[in-house]
Amino acid sequence: MKNKFVHLHLHTEYSLLDGVGKIDEYLDRALELKMDAVAITDHGNMFGAIEFYKKARKRGIKPILGMEAYISLGSMEDKEKTTYHLVLLAKNETGYKNLMKLSSIGYLEGFYYKPRIDKTTLKKYSEGLIGLSACMQGEIARGIREEKTAAELKSIIDSYIDIFGREDFYIELQDNGIPEQYPINDKLYKLAREHDLQVAGTNDVHYAYYGQHGLQDVLICIQTGSRIDDEKRMRINTTELFMKSRDQLVEKLGRYSDALENTVKIAEKCNLEIEFGKFKFPEYEVGKEFKGVHEYLRKLVYDGLDKRYPNGVEEKAVERVEYELGIINKMGYEEYFVVVWDFIDYAKRQKIPIGPGRGSAAGSMVAYTLGITELDPIKYNLIFERFLNPERISMPDIDIDICQERRHELIEYVGRKYGRDRVAQIITFGTMKARAAIRDVGRALNIPLYKVDKLAKLIPQFYTIDQAIRDIGEFKKAYDTDMESKKIIDISRGLENKVRHASVHAAGVVITKNPLTDDVPLYSDSKGEQVCTQYQMKELEDLGLLKMDFLGLRNLTILQRTMDYIEDGVGVKIELSDIPLDAPLVYDALQRGDTLGIFQLESRGVRKLLKKLHPNNFDDVIAVLALYRPGPLGSGMVDDYIGVKNGLKDAKYPHESLEEVLKETYGVILYQEQVMKIASIMANYSLGEADLLRRAMGKKIAELMEENRLIFIERSVKNGYEKKIAEDVFYLIDKFAGYGFNKSHSAAYGLIAYWTTYFKEYYPKYYYAALMTSERGNNDKLAIYIDDAKSHGIDVGLPDINKVNNKFIVDGDQIRFGMSAIKNLGEGIIDKLSKDIEEFGIYKTFEEFVIRTKKIGMNKKALEALVLSGTLDSLPGNRREKYSCIEKSLVYAARVAKEDEIQQMNLFGEARATIESFTMGSMEEYKIENILKGEKEYLGFYFTGHPLDRYNELLNVYELDKLVELKADRPHHVRTCGIIIGIKKIITKKNKQMMAVFTLEDHFGTISCTVFPNEFQRLSNYLVEGNAVYLEGSVQLDFFGGNEEKKIVVRDLKYLEDIVEVPGFKVYILVDEENKIKLPKLKQTLLNHRGKHKVYIALREKGGNRVVELGEKYKVEPGGEFIHQVGELLGIDKMKIK
Repeated sequence: MKNKFVHLHLHTEYSLLDGVGKIDEYLDRALELKMDAVAITDHGNMFGAIEFYKKARKRGIKPILGMEAYISLGSMEDKEKTTYHLVLLAKNETGYKNLMKLSSIGYLEGFYYKPRIDKTTLKKYSEGLIGLSACMQGEIARGIREEKTAAELKSIIDSYIDIFGREDFYIELQDNGIPEQYPINDKLYKLAREHDLQVAGTNDVHYAYYGQHGLQDVLICIQTGSRIDDEKRMRINTTELFMKSRDQLVEKLGRYSDALENTVKIAEKCNLEIEFGKFKFPEYEVGKEFKGVHEYLRKLVYDGLDKRYPNGVEEKAVERVEYELGIINKMGYEEYFVVVWDFIDYAKRQKIPIGPGRGSAAGSMVAYTLGITELDPIKYNLIFERFLNPERISMPDIDIDICQERRHELIEYVGRKYGRDRVAQIITFGTMKARAAIRDVGRALNIPLYKVDKLAKLIPQFYTIDQAIRDIGEFKKAYDTDMESKKIIDISRGLENKVRHASVHAAGVVITKNPLTDDVPLYSDSKGEQVCTQYQMKELEDLGLLKMDFLGLRNLTILQRTMDYIEDGVGVKIELSDIPLDAPLVYDALQRGDTLGIFQLESRGVRKLLKKLHPNNFDDVIAVLALYRPGPLGSGMVDDYIGVKNGLKDAKYPHESLEEVLKETYGVILYQEQVMKIASIMANYSLGEADLLRRAMGKKIAELMEENRLIFIERSVKNGYEKKIAEDVFYLIDKFAGYGFNKSHSAAYGLIAYWTTYFKEYYPKYYYAALMTSERGNNDKLAIYIDDAKSHGIDVGLPDINKVNNKFIVDGDQIRFGMSAIKNLGEGIIDKLSKDIEEFGIYKTFEEFVIRTKKIGMNKKALEALVLSGTLDSLPGNRREKYSCIEKSLVYAARVAKEDEIQQMNLFGEARATIESFTMGSMEEYKIENILKGEKEYLGFYFTGHPLDRYNELLNVYELDKLVELKADRPHHVRTCGIIIGIKKIITKKNKQMMAVFTLEDHFGTISCTVFPNEFQRLSNYLVEGNAVYLEGSVQLDFFGGNEEKKIVVRDLKYLEDIVEVPGFKVYILVDEENKIKLPKLKQTLLNHRGKHKVYIALREKGGNRVVELGEKYKVEPGGEFIHQVGELLGIDKMKIK
């Protein structure tokens, strides 16, 4: 014991303000120092407790769980910022549970700037805890610094002895390198002797190694938003809060008898055993007629089986159910399935949209019969063991997709059912990734923004700083040659992946058997709006707690709203489960790639894939979702699948016995389930063993793979396969296991993709209305969907004041714009307008409208918005006439209201009207540019038309980059076009040169653009508000306001009509069989428009397209007239210029 020491006061990165050290760093350092035990004592929280406990045990180190609590001055209910520090350590399970309660109370009840507890609360939950008097912010040390009297200090010490008992309260002596600490140590030691208390030595560890104090200083700057050179900022004036060895501590603390030895004694008192792996599902009460939850589950399953198979249950379905129930019962998961069934059943009864399944759960027949999933796993060859493996005990995992707008209702139901003290959301932690670390550190060091920005942009997305130094030459050069850059990079490396902040997991919810704080500490942000666990998802699973993913999915909301619209509009009630999976219009749309607004299928890449693949059955839809991923796209699998499916190739099977398994994917190993079945067929693996093989392949651990390879080959040979075939097949499944996708997940999500396509094709008005409602806050998306609706022959009308609705609605043959999307018009006024119409009827004139709505709060701003957005177009008078008399009409309405009062007061007298009638002046309507400007301002985009519409013929032919499709994962050259808006001209600080920034806008999106001084003079003539321009430049990521955003650095500009002058464009003209007769006329058209652009003719023939490059004499100038003439001759869709 003489040569031992235990660190009992240690802050990890979960002390978010000033803790630098990661848990792994501390534990590795403890092993270096041959320490047998270590404590974790983060500020007010237990965020890292389970991670610390498990990792320490794995290394053979005893973990001591604790925290440094904030003790309030008086009652924690008082709004008083002053707090004292106190270290708490758990001796045993009771102490651990009390620690969780105290930390939870600090956040949920005592939070005021910090999570505080008071002494009354501490005493109530003090059993099993050891107290250390903490640092100079501890109450006793603070009392010494404030020169309190001996009696006052005795009172403080007695209060802690009363809480912990003399044997479990220790006076803490610190060796932290702060000069003021050492004289305080002497006085603390003296007080300990006077009050018969033991002492304990610590050094308030905040980082693992000497020299990391610089990291801590920068971290404090980042977390407090200050700069390193700010004089008044928070700082810790010591370099010694690292994890010291016993020898280093002896120098300052060795003279205090037993200060170091007592740390070992304290560690010996702390013997906490946390139970992992034992499931603690919430208790579900079943009726007395059932012997237990297992019997109730069986009844639910067989009832569901009858509903799923109304024409009679097949024997294989019963066998599958019995097999699954056997495994579920054996593993003790009956309660889990009943709990999940219960809340999904509730959601369906309340018409809360629930997804058809997610992940591997779709492979369970029990889940299908319970209505948890919507795909028959037998019909679609889905494997139960991919979900629940009897050979690998682990928590079942059923993730639930739920309507985004009503997710909270399900969480509330679960809270009511099991108790609000047993349900919480789950914490997650944001970390500093490489680029963010560079930016944060650069800002804290006050390095010029341009330099920091340049460094950050050199790091590719998902790269670490070390990878960037290794792979990115320019980044390494900056590191090697520029001292300032080197400093930023070195500090950023130290803070990279450091926990930055706590937030609430987007989907996770935990449901416990006992009150939450028996098993997990709770957290709430400073606003106290959401309660969540202090432990993360993985740690909750380790503790055996039931965690669910309630993932809000917008598309489910769209589906439900579509069905509601259809029922209201045509009186047809549709159930998703009744939708046939062979609807011809669905497959026609998929084959055309006509899938904008369709779940998982609207990106340009997947639409291209759909056109090539030509899906004609639901299995193809499942396959598309599995194929459209980087692995398969880069492996050749996609081409093989398409080639065989479309009869261009023959299917090849590794062995004839595998044809049955691979036939559905044309010989391609696409799904993880196929890997499992191949192992089962060839090597007699049970499906449980096959799942373990699949997992091993995913991990790519060489020794594990070799072990599995030998077993697979040996078993296959025993089973009658040639060794060479077994080796080849193992190589194949090993290769494709890395790309293989979970078919269960793909099938479930394929169903949502199919349903959304079905409604778009068979009930387009209703689907588009629901889709647009869901995107009413996203103008870029809304513009795309409105354009898509119009291209399908569906008119989208402006809002109409006599058809008030905050959603997009179907109005006859058109979709009516939702009023909630109008700027300056709140939901409150929309509700009042609706009630006003309900009570007094529709508005007939502008005058009547203003008079009636003035009484319900209509003001000038709202009236302007309604006029210029076109919402009042159905009332007599054009927009200009209405806008010009807004003020006059409001004054008139006020007079009318006053006259009404006079009339009422004079009810029995000779009342007579005293105001003249209202007249609206006659004026010519605004020009189209002004109409569009008003719509853009108040609706968020152009509605009646678009300033680019006059260039439509040009834009249909020229292949330019669309703004919404620009990617900025790496800087690259773009050619695009749009309208210049919001232009700002700036004089640079450094060289006093002119530059400009503006927003470029096309039909569907916007992007920020910058013209630097070296280009400004040449391009300044084009930089005029409202100009339609062709633009070339480099797209890259820009960092502004804490967010990374795309921007274009402009290299060249032209008026859009002058795009013909831009060199490098080539003209491609497609000539079909039926148009070959027009070749002479085409030749003449080419000769009539001689210019500098090469022409290529694509001749469509039976064997495919043949491209012919025309000679110099056929070079053209592809201006508007040329495009128009070729369009008239062959069709505008037969020409592309790119």
